[in-house]
Amino acid sequence: MQTLPMRARLPTGTTSPSRSAATCGGGWGTMRWSSTSIETRLRTPAVLNENIKQACRTLAMLQTTMGSVERREIDSKRSGVLPAGSLEHPPWTVVGRPAVKLSSE
Repeated sequence: MQTLPMRARLPTGTTSPSRSAATCGGGWGTMRWSSTSIETRLRTPAVLNENIKQACRTLAMLQTTMGSVERREIDSKRSGVLPAGSLEHPPWTVVGRPAVKLSSE
């Protein structure tokens, strides 16, 4: 009777411990990547919603502060009419409100 080498008699999975380690390591890496990807996708809408809320608050503040700024054209010259009391010594006034000249550049 002829004997087979030890390696030939072992099941396939145990012949190469490094192959098993590589398979387990690759599986771990894939699962780690998947979980990170899912976490990021879950977190992104929350971050975007917070950014939108902050932008809405900023817009509301600007509208209350600058809501009465008007752009007017007088004698083909553009000017910005500001809220009353916004400039202490305005260069000129339009309808009793301070105004500034807008550059055409």
